[in-house]
Amino acid sequence: TIQKLSPGTSYYATVFSQGDVVGQRISFTTLEELPSAVPTVFRCQHQLNSTAIVCTWNQLEKSKQNGKITYYKLTYKFDFKEERVYESALFSTLTHLQPYTKY
Repeated sequence: TIQKLSPGTSYYATVFSQGDVVGQRISFTTLEELPSAVPTVFRCQHQLNSTAIVCTWNQLEKSKQNGKITYYKLTYKFDFKEERVYESALFSTLTHLQPYTKY
């Protein structure tokens, strides 16, 4: 058993049998896990018009990704109604917002 491996990481190992001078090289990848952190810089400041705004965030450090990030989930609320947006990029344009409304 090999321990203390990182999630979603490719490794190479050489396997030797007793008395073997030349081993066999094998490769394997550990299973991915959920990220161990969330983006630390999140901004919604580039207003396109009265009903749309662009939000941006930073990429997670490689050591905290635990595999490939396939999407980010943004959740915002208004009037007890929750909206979700899924993005694969490091930004999202939120549209159909209500003017002069705090989210």
